[in-house]
Amino acid sequence: IEGAFVIDIENKLNNTDKISRYVPETYDDVVEALTYVLNQEKNEYKAIGIDSIDWLEGLIHKKICKDTGANSISDPYVNATGYGNGNVMAANMARNER
Repeated sequence: IEGAFVIDIENKLNNTDKISRYVPETYDDVVEALTYVLNQEKNEYKAIGIDSIDWLEGLIHKKICKDTGANSISDPYVNATGYGNGNVMAANMARNER
């Protein structure tokens, strides 16, 4: 969409002369980009896109592992992520319910 702001997590968008594109490295980068766009007094963008949601899920899982010291979001040896807690944390982060 012309005039869109796209968070290009996959870093594969081509032909981007009519959209604004940002390539994040972390989940926090995604949140900062969305916050920036949504808090502009005069929003110049017609649409916001994330390419792609399944790659965003990967960034969420990496953040949970980094924050908890877990090897995966289902690491049974870390209380924060054991027994399904990692999946709950990921779902909450996807809804931005920290």
